Amino acid sequence: MQNFIQPYAPTLGYGLYPFAHPTAELGLSRVLDAFFDDSLTPRVRDFAGHLTVKDNGDFEYKVDASGFRPEEVKVDLEGNDIIITANHEEKREHESVTRHFTRRIRVPEHIQKDSIQCDLDKRGHLQITGHGDKITKPKRIPIYRVHEGKSLTQDPAKATENKETPKK
Repeated sequence: MQNFIQPYAPTLGYGLYPFAHPTAELGLSRVLDAFFDDSLTPRVRDFAGHLTVKDNGDFEYKVDASGFRPEEVKVDLEGNDIIITANHEEKREHESVTRHFTRRIRVPEHIQKDSIQCDLDKRGHLQITGHGDKITKPKRIPIYRVHEGKSLTQDPAKATENKETPKK
């Protein structure tokens, strides 16, 4: 709470100083909570784009390109990178509007480059998709101690086999 004495008039209460009232902080707190609420977070992330690689090997990249006409958006494939650029210019008598963004994403190695397609819907959401080979599960590589020749890591399947039974 605050260290200063809050003015109080017996007939008016805290009415002369509404911001000094103890409950005035609650109203401001609610406003700040609503402003910084997490519901705004997904909107910000849409502009950055979202890459998803599925178990069957396909990939999908979504980015919000609203505010740009289809002819203002350009998607290029350079090596293993997809480069998305969008430019919009509007000039009027006393004002001008310019919007620009560039995104560069790395295409996963297993994706067939010929299968990459782009779609732009009515709301301006750009979706880039591609097909690839099924992703294989990672293989665990054992680490050996140089001096003893024993493995520091065990394969989970063999972990039960290599357990020593405690001696009584």
